[in-house]
Amino acid sequence: MNFKNSDITAFSHLNHGNNQIGVRNYNEKLILQLVRNHEKITKAEATHATGLSPNAISVIFKSLVEASLLIKGDPIRGKIGQPSVPMSINPTFAYFLGFKIGRRSFELILMDFAGEVVISYEQRHEFPLPQDAVQFVTSKIKQIFTDIDLDQTKVAGLGVAIPYELWKWPHKEELPEVGMKAWKNFDLYKELQHLGEWPVFIENDATAACGAELVFGEHKDKQDFVYLFIGTLIGGGIVLNGSVFNGQSGNAGGYGPMLVPSGDGKFGRLADHASLYVLEQMIIESGGDPELIYVTDTDWSQLGSVIDVWIAQTARSLAYAVVATLSIIDFEAIIIDGSFPKDIKVKITNKVIQEIENLYLEGTLKPKIFSGSYGEVARAIGAASLPLRERYLLNQNTLLRN
Repeated sequence: MNFKNSDITAFSHLNHGNNQIGVRNYNEKLILQLVRNHEKITKAEATHATGLSPNAISVIFKSLVEASLLIKGDPIRGKIGQPSVPMSINPTFAYFLGFKIGRRSFELILMDFAGEVVISYEQRHEFPLPQDAVQFVTSKIKQIFTDIDLDQTKVAGLGVAIPYELWKWPHKEELPEVGMKAWKNFDLYKELQHLGEWPVFIENDATAACGAELVFGEHKDKQDFVYLFIGTLIGGGIVLNGSVFNGQSGNAGGYGPMLVPSGDGKFGRLADHASLYVLEQMIIESGGDPELIYVTDTDWSQLGSVIDVWIAQTARSLAYAVVATLSIIDFEAIIIDGSFPKDIKVKITNKVIQEIENLYLEGTLKPKIFSGSYGEVARAIGAASLPLRERYLLNQNTLLRN
């Protein structure tokens, strides 16, 4: 299957504007991204952050307000001179559809221009088959316009998050062989492009989740970070220069194949040590019900000692993967997310921090390690962010290549 930023000044070191004629689109995207990163911003703050002239900032703000991309807030009074007027994203300017094709579920969301989920639908399955995916998204898109009053012309794109090489599975004997093989030559883009007048964008699911963290997450001020997402199989994404780096195949940061110590003197794939699939097998071997980990709001403490063993194994393997990564690029942060309750995510994050302290770090800089912002819904939000990122945000990696 072929896939057809905490302080205002922190943003300025990589994203200075240009006052020359002919780069208006760049500067407008720059301001939009700056406002999105800080929720509200005044002209004076934008001038300071971008290096653009006050006149250029005024012209850009006026244009974005007239086009309804930005809205004016209440004037800030009490200072010398004219009151400052903060600008913020207009949530109703546009809407985006995000479709997650997961190994255990489909999910479709509608997201507004500010990144808030307006409505969502989910369907669980044992295996994701192509025809089921198309049937689900087709019916749920129709349902959106039945459930809420929304002009279809306000939808600016459909983004799809799907695992890389979905037809592959850890243990192939579990697969419905014919159905899953159908993904290999399935033209997903062709099947979805007729669903509306909007453009369709497709990306690896963990990379898409990384995009959600970059654009809307709690650590969106970070310019260079690794994002690790623990789903049925572990995946990830890379952010460089404030933009998602997809790589040549679109799967940059796909951590599953990375080799890590197995604890028996051998090495194994990270996916075979730090994935929910591994936890499933551990639960089955202990006589438990693995479906519990896929039920929303389940208390995982009822899994007993199994969850503690899995967290320890996962954290140890992630620590090795993090150190190996830092030997190549000195990322400022590592963000850990996944399809599990927040308390489990915090435990894994804290355990990784502890494990890294026990590893040999000479020659590398110790990164800051955080928990991700969205958990299970990250991939769907990331999918919805694809058309937004493509049409309204800067791609610094593309700019640097050009």
